[in-house]
Parts: sequence; C-alpha cells; structure tokens
Amino acid sequence: MAYTIVWTDNAKEDLQQIISYLRANWSDGVAENFVETVLHKISLLETQPFIGIVSEKEKAVRKILISKQIALFYKISEPNIILLDFFDVRQSADKNIF
Repeated sequence: MAYTIVWTDNAKEDLQQIISYLRANWSDGVAENFVETVLHKISLLETQPFIGIVSEKEKAVRKILISKQIALFYKISEPNIILLDFFDVRQSADKNIF
C-alpha cells in the first residue's frame, strides 16, 4: 500500500530555509543534491513508512536521516504520512520537540 505524503507548513518552511542556506553558503549544486536526497527518502516512506526510528520524546513520531546533519520527523496517520519537521541534529536535542 502506498501512503500519501502530506507536508505541514513547518516542514515546507524548514526545507526552504535549508535550501536557502545551502545556496548561500555552498552552491546551487549542493542544494539541488540535497533536494534530490530529500525526495528520494520521501519516496521510500511512501512504500516503507516504518523504516524510520521511533522518536524518544513522541512515540507517534518517527525520524529518518536525510544526511549526516539533517533528520526528517514524520507521523504515520493512515493513509497519510505527515511530514512534520526537518531538524539539524548538530543542535542540542532540547531544541527538538519530537
């Protein structure tokens, strides 16, 4: 069964901020590669939603690594996968609500 991806406004804003940062501080190519990686990981979630690790703070939320630095938090609410938040894992864990 394929799930439907639902983006929260927060996830959209987070992704846009990451892309802007990568373009400003690295390059358009790095930003494009990151977006391709995000889309690939999200496509995996559509058919394998349970591949993410259950969050320690919120049991209904899962996390999947996009890169060494960025994790995507999401929630499964059949038939949807709700993308909640992109989080820079180098930050203090206290800043993460999930």
